[in-house]
Amino acid sequence: MEEISRQLDSEISREIDILSSMHPKNGEYSTTIEGIAKLYQLKLEERKLENNLKIDSEKIKSEYARFESDKEFKEQDFSNRQSEFKKRIIFDACAALIPLIFGSLWMIKGFKFEETGVLTSQTFRNFISKMRF
Repeated sequence: MEEISRQLDSEISREIDILSSMHPKNGEYSTTIEGIAKLYQLKLEERKLENNLKIDSEKIKSEYARFESDKEFKEQDFSNRQSEFKKRIIFDACAALIPLIFGSLWMIKGFKFEETGVLTSQTFRNFISKMRF
């Protein structure tokens, strides 16, 4: 694009040099002015295209950066949810197993005491009477 801009600049300056050597009442003078105007219009359009290209490339870069940051955020959020899910499973398993373990140990100790103990407790007496073997 820079090469096109340089060529347009050189062509415009060449046409202006030619124009300076012409007589204003000459017929070629007006056609040369029209040619210079067209070349200058092309130069303006080329600058517009360059600016649009720069703006578009900046937009693409910013969109890509935003996409990357969203991707990282989603990956981090997924890993956080996954670890939270694992923690909940472990907590629920502990909440269910710990009372079962301690309850069964308490029952085993109670039954052992009832077998060999002199005194019987009200809890185990009622529990044993309701069990069916």
